[in-house]
Amino acid sequence: MAALALEYFALVFAASLGVFQAAAAYNGLRGLSFFNRPAWGYLFAAITTGPTLAALFTWNLRNATGIIEGGEQFVLLSLAVLAAYVLTLVAASLFNGSPPSDTTPPAGIEAFKEASFFELLRNRFGRKR
Repeated sequence: MAALALEYFALVFAASLGVFQAAAAYNGLRGLSFFNRPAWGYLFAAITTGPTLAALFTWNLRNATGIIEGGEQFVLLSLAVLAAYVLTLVAASLFNGSPPSDTTPPAGIEAFKEASFFELLRNRFGRKR
């Protein structure tokens, strides 16, 4: 049971990372992307999302049916997506770190077009001059 749960978590985590990178590349969200060029984001998305979705769609062919119950799947899916999102925020901030700017980025999701998560936190909660 634990091995199947871990496999499910890893597959959903990898697929979520790929989807987040594809969305960041498509929308030009530099603060959420691991890469400077959108083509690399799309390639990363294809490499992670394609095989993981194939593995999820062939789950019943490889594993016994009904071992992970619906409630457990919901919890594992939620935790995997949350973990992928947190990793995306942290890794993109580390990969795309830039010196702090004096301008305030726009609010909402549009802020990620110009700044990473750590930069936005610094602008929001940092020391005022």
